[in-house]
Amino acid sequence: LAMSVLMGLVLAVTDYSHAPAPQGSADGPAPPPLPFGRLIAQPKFYVAAISTAATYTSMASLMAATPVRMAALGYPLADGATVIQFHVVAMYVPSLFSGDLVARLGPPSVIVCGYSLLLAGLLTYLAGPAYGVFVAAMVVIGVGWNLAFVGSTALLTGAFTGVDRLRASTAADAFAMFLLSVGVTTF
Repeated sequence: LAMSVLMGLVLAVTDYSHAPAPQGSADGPAPPPLPFGRLIAQPKFYVAAISTAATYTSMASLMAATPVRMAALGYPLADGATVIQFHVVAMYVPSLFSGDLVARLGPPSVIVCGYSLLLAGLLTYLAGPAYGVFVAAMVVIGVGWNLAFVGSTALLTGAFTGVDRLRASTAADAFAMFLLSVGVTTF
């Protein structure tokens, strides 16, 4: 929660008037930055920001709860740590190809694929308290998080240019951190 408040304050007080002027094109100069209210009112901003926030919140909630649940079921602490290690690898290894998927399929398709995997991971998670189930579920959730997050980020950054891209990204991150802090603390 503190991180989202801090990001919001930075966004509110940052003076973008000294930022480098947007580069024009052969068609003429770049448009001036959008007023902040209009920037966050863009439909692509909402879709991307909500998608990023939901992706982070769902993944982090399960990531935080899994070792606790495993310990409550009698698994050694080392087993919970190993499951999280597999999960973290599954979160970042797909980055080697997820950007190519976004370029080929487009951000919306990659987001849908990511959410499909998040749902499949959740259903796997609910299959039972076996060690293999925890590993499989958290690996699938990790890959799903990567695809949904990369797709959402690509959608957001593709919707804006110049300083607006930075401002939209900062606002979306602040929103995601706020929902993440609320989501994780309520589970």
